[in-house]
Amino acid sequence: MRHLIIKNIGPLKEVDIVLSRINLIIGPQSTGKSCILKTASFCAWVEKSIELNQDEKRFLNREAIDAYLIAFHNLQGYISENSFFAYETDSMKFSFSFKENEPKFDWKDDGRWDYKRNKIAYIVAERNILSVVPNWYEIDFPNNNIRYFMKEWQNARNYMGKEERIPILNTRVGYEYDKNIGTDKIVLEDGKELSMQNASSGLQSLVPLYVFAHFITDGIFKIDMKSVKDQDITINLLHQLKEKHPSRDYVYNDGNRIALASKDINSIIDNFTNYNHSEIFLEEPEENLFPETQHDLVNWLAEIVNGERKHSLFIATHSPYIMSAFNNLIQAGDIIEESPEKRLDVERIIGGNRAISYDEVAAFAIADGTVHTIKDDELRLISPSELDTASDNISGVFNQLLQL
Repeated sequence: MRHLIIKNIGPLKEVDIVLSRINLIIGPQSTGKSCILKTASFCAWVEKSIELNQDEKRFLNREAIDAYLIAFHNLQGYISENSFFAYETDSMKFSFSFKENEPKFDWKDDGRWDYKRNKIAYIVAERNILSVVPNWYEIDFPNNNIRYFMKEWQNARNYMGKEERIPILNTRVGYEYDKNIGTDKIVLEDGKELSMQNASSGLQSLVPLYVFAHFITDGIFKIDMKSVKDQDITINLLHQLKEKHPSRDYVYNDGNRIALASKDINSIIDNFTNYNHSEIFLEEPEENLFPETQHDLVNWLAEIVNGERKHSLFIATHSPYIMSAFNNLIQAGDIIEESPEKRLDVERIIGGNRAISYDEVAAFAIADGTVHTIKDDELRLISPSELDTASDNISGVFNQLLQL
């Protein structure tokens, strides 16, 4: 369970939402979709940092919020004295009032040691900068989410560069990375090669998203994770306790006396040390893409998050095509749940393991600073009437013209 409350950040007046494994929010530009996405990403990072260090004061204070929410996510000018956020999960709950300028924090003892390490990945709308700026790696960017994505992109293409060619959805082109000269290439169906700078705007947006998401949901779990192990305070302490008291279980309490409630210390060390799954926060997947390609992209995203690790996904979009494509997969999930014998027929239609359970989806629309759910529990779908109000309005004007 993840419960997020936001008040008075940017255009947002009051947001109170419960998140699921797959989260979708749609709305016009400049209504606050990215503010929600960024705040949710920041809160997930705070939870992770506190869990791995067992130190809320270090990661939940005004200095950390200024650095890792406001500066990192480019929210300068979006915060006021009345801004507020709160976040609650199975392991903790915390909040911060900018007026009071201090946090509130509480552990949930039942879930504190059930945490499983995640990889938080924020995919920015400005991802095509990797394509249109050939020397992006030479530019001294501030420490923000664009710089983060560039760094992670370097890791992704270094790993993915092991493969000769990565086909990009149904676009009939592939991606290659030449490590020797540090060049990203688009390979056409006839074998001709283009630099990323000369590719179409759709490919300039799609390729970084596709390659990075592929890496973050698959490749990162195949890398030797020794660089992650033993670097966190909690893990170090647990290892020390295991060596000193191999037959007993221990954890923190406020007096630094360790007394774990029948938890397996080896399991905790493993969960805190190794990545279990990724949490992907994705801005505008539809950027510069034809509706059919948007549909293909949704199918692929569902496939990669539906694997054994059950990654989570939070998408902010303007596109009703994105939402409708998810609706197809929710309908597929309902059919399989009701009639398991139809799984093969469903997967033949949707193209593989792409069905999504309605119960694993949270879907919202945003307008006038507030958010409301657009799930229809009777239909067990994202409400069709909510998907494309713009088209309805345009059709209404057309019908009025016809009556003249």
